[in-house]
Parts: sequence; C-alpha cells; structure tokens
Amino acid sequence: MLVKIPNTEAIAMLESNNQIRGSILSFSANLKAEELSNVHMVADFTDVIQKYSIGTALIANTQFYEENQDICDAVLKVQREVIDTWDENFDENAKLLASQYDCDIEDVEDLMRTQPPTDKLTGYNDLANLLYETEMLSKPLKLEDLPNYDKLPR
Repeated sequence: MLVKIPNTEAIAMLESNNQIRGSILSFSANLKAEELSNVHMVADFTDVIQKYSIGTALIANTQFYEENQDICDAVLKVQREVIDTWDENFDENAKLLASQYDCDIEDVEDLMRTQPPTDKLTGYNDLANLLYETEMLSKPLKLEDLPNYDKLPR
C-alpha cells in the first residue's frame, strides 16, 4: 500500500525497521535516509531528472495571479537574480542550501554543478514522448504544438 507521509516521518519509520519497508523520498531527504545503516538506496532518479529536465513549476490560480501581480513579478525577479548570479555566488548559495536542507555541502555543490537553475522549459518533448510511450498520454505532444507556446519563456 502507498501512503503519503512527510519525509521526516518516513525516515524515522525506515530507521525503526518495523513501521514501513520502503519510501519514495525527495531530495534532500534521500541523503538523510542514505546515512542510516539499515537503509539501502534501491534507485535514485538523478539521471531521469537530468535527461528530462524535471524541476519546479511556479503556478498560481488566475484570481491570485490577477490580484497579486506584484507578488508574482517579485518571485520571477528573484528567480532571475539567482540564475544571473549562480556562478558568482556559488559558495554562498551552496552553504545556504546545505544549511536549509541539512545536508553535506559537497552533495549540494555536486547537484548545483550538474543541475543549475534555469527559467527555460527544457526536456518537455523528451518527457512528453516518454509519457506517450508508457501510455500515460493518449497521443504524442510537442511543446511547439501547445496553444500558449508563444507565451512561454525562451
């Protein structure tokens, strides 16, 4: 049975050996779980994340977006600043992220080098093709065919 529980609870239950037998964890929780002597990493999805450019989407419902354009613009501005200063603030960003997610700075630096932030949509066609091949989509999709393609960041 699959049940959604917070990462911290899943790690504690994995460590206790008797409450759950496995878990799907997000980064950086997987790093904490790997530190446990009684846990074995079956698979991680770093290769999938890199190949298909799986990341974060910033989404707001229409009402919030229309009523709070200043907040949405501020978020995008900060995102742009982080992207623009990623390399020059690398050490500072690594320390901040390692502290925030309570993981080793070397792991964070490795991730930062291989998966720098971007505001571009990348990997969409590869991911859509994978979803079609696995029958999760009923027909093939291409980013260029989306009705709002001209409004997407490039």
